[in-house]
Amino acid sequence: MFIFAQRLTWKTVKKMRTTAIAAIILILIIVAGVGAYAAYSYSQNNAQNIKPTPTPTPFPSPTVIATETATNQTFIIGLGGNITVGQISTITITPDQAASITTIAFNVTGQADSGFSNMTIEKAAIPYGITPTVYIDSQQGQNQGYVKDANNFYVWYTTHFSTHEVIVNFTGQLPTPTTILAATPTSVPTSIATPVPTAPPSPSPTPTPTTLRVATTTSLHDTGLEDTGINGNTTGTIKAAFEAKYPWITVNFLAQGTGAAIQTAQRGDADMILVHSPSQELTFLTGGYGVDRKIIAYNFFTIVGPANDPAGINGMKNVSQAMINLYAAAQTNPQVQWVARNDSSGTATAEQNLWKAAGFTNYNSLIAQTSWFHATGQGMGASLLVANNGIGGGSPTYILSDMGTYLAYSKDGNIPQLTIEIQNQQALLNVYSAIIDNPQNSALTNTNFNAALTFVNYLVSNEGQQLIANFGTSTYGQQLFTPFVPLATGTVSNPNPDLLTWIKSYAYINSTNQINANGNECPTAFVYNAGSLYSITYLANQNLTPQINLPNYYQTNQQQFVIAPPSTYSQSNVRINKL
Repeated sequence: MFIFAQRLTWKTVKKMRTTAIAAIILILIIVAGVGAYAAYSYSQNNAQNIKPTPTPTPFPSPTVIATETATNQTFIIGLGGNITVGQISTITITPDQAASITTIAFNVTGQADSGFSNMTIEKAAIPYGITPTVYIDSQQGQNQGYVKDANNFYVWYTTHFSTHEVIVNFTGQLPTPTTILAATPTSVPTSIATPVPTAPPSPSPTPTPTTLRVATTTSLHDTGLEDTGINGNTTGTIKAAFEAKYPWITVNFLAQGTGAAIQTAQRGDADMILVHSPSQELTFLTGGYGVDRKIIAYNFFTIVGPANDPAGINGMKNVSQAMINLYAAAQTNPQVQWVARNDSSGTATAEQNLWKAAGFTNYNSLIAQTSWFHATGQGMGASLLVANNGIGGGSPTYILSDMGTYLAYSKDGNIPQLTIEIQNQQALLNVYSAIIDNPQNSALTNTNFNAALTFVNYLVSNEGQQLIANFGTSTYGQQLFTPFVPLATGTVSNPNPDLLTWIKSYAYINSTNQINANGNECPTAFVYNAGSLYSITYLANQNLTPQINLPNYYQTNQQQFVIAPPSTYSQSNVRINKL
C-alpha cells in the first residue's frame, strides 16, 4: 500500500507539473495577444491626435532692394509683414573701418497697421562689424535678434509705424583667423576622444572711443547750433544729437573766423572745417588740404543798423546802391558809422565783396577812413556788440551780419539798438560747407578722416538736415539756417525758383577750379573715399522730406517770417515723397 500510494503520488505530481507549465504558457499567450490588441486599438483610435514635429519656418525669399554704387555691392532685404519694395527708400551703406562698423540705413513707410519683421542682408555688403543692432528713429528696435549662416545675416525685429528711419549697425571687430597645427601621428592606438564643448564667443567690443576736432566759423557757433544751445539748453544741438547716435565719437568745436579755421586745419590741428567762404574753400581744396566738400545749409547776410537809419538805406533792393549811399552819407553825417570784422572770416570776405561790387575796389583805403569805418578783428557776436554800443559811446553803427547770429543776439536782448535794414537779396546769400582734411597730405596723415566722414554724412542725412531746419524755430519764430539737401534734391517746394541757381552761382565749383553754376559741390579731383556721399543713390533717394519752410527770398522790403517744426525730431515731423 505504501509503495503504491507513493508511486501514485509522484505520478500525480508529475502530471500536475506538466499541466501547470502548459497553463502558464497559455496565460502568457493570452496576455500577449490582449496587449497587442490593446496597442493596435489605441493606435487606431488615437492616430488623428499624433502631431508631426513642426518644420522651422524659413526666412522669406530675399528681394533685391538696391545696389550700393560706391562699392558695387548689393545688399538684400527680405520683407516681412505688409511691407513692399516700393515702401523702402533712402538706402545707404556707410562702412567705417577705423570704428569697425558698417551702417545700413533706409526709410520705410506704410499704414499704421503695417509691420516690418525680418530682413536678409548679404555678408558681402558688410565689410566691417559682425553684430547687428536695429535702431528705429534712433531708438533700439523691439524684440530684435539675428542668426547667420555662411552667406547672410537674418535680422528681425517688430514694430508698427506710419514712417520710420531704420538703421542696422554691424559693430565689433572681425575675428582674427587662428592657425591650427596638425598633431604628429603616433603608433599608439587612438581612442575616440570625448568632444570638448566650444566656449561661447566673447561679446563684440564697442568701437574704440575717438575725438573729432571741427574748426568752425563763429557765425555758426554763436547761434548755439553746434554745441552750446539756446539759454544753456543743448537739446537739439548738433553735438548732442550726433554723439547720441555715435557715442564713441566726441565732437569738439573750435570757433574761429573762416580764415583762421582754415589755417587751423592746414596745420593739422583740426580734422575738418565748417565754413562759409567759397573762394577761401576753393583755395583750401586746390592747395591739397581738403577733400569731400559738401554744402550743408544756407541763409542770408543782413545789413543792420540804427533804427533812425541816418544813411537812408532801409528797404533798398539794390545792395550796391545802398553801399554807395552809405559811403556818401558818412562823408557828411557823423552819425553814419560802419563796423567791419576784417578778420579773414567768411563774413569779412562777403563784406569786402559788397564794397567791391559797389565800386570801392581798394578795401584798404576804406579801412584807413577811421572817422567812420571801424575794423574790430573779432568774431560775429563780438562785432555786433561793438556796433550796438557805438564807437566811443556814440551812435549805433551799421554792420553786415549773418542772419542766424543777428537773430540769436537780438532775441537775447544783447543788441537792442540794431534793426534790420536790408535782407533777402541775392548779393547777401550765405552758404555753409563742410570740408574734411585731406589724409593724402603728408602733413595731415594723423587727422581723423573716418570720424569726419561719419560726421559729414550725418549733417547731410535726413536727421541732420531736419535738426538744422528745426534749430531755434520755437525761440526765434523762424529758421536760423535752411538745410541745403532738400532744396538741391527738389524735395521741398521753393517759393523762389531762382534760389538754387543763386546758390550754384555763388558756391559751386567746376572742373577747372572756378566758382561757377555749371560745377558741383566738390569736383571729382577732390573726392576721396567718400562712399555714397556723392552717389546717384544718395541724391535720388533723399525722399524723406523734412517739413522745411523756406522764407520768401524774393526781393521784398519785409521778411516773411515762417514757423518751422518744433525743435524735437520725431516721426510726426517728416513725410516721404515717392520719386
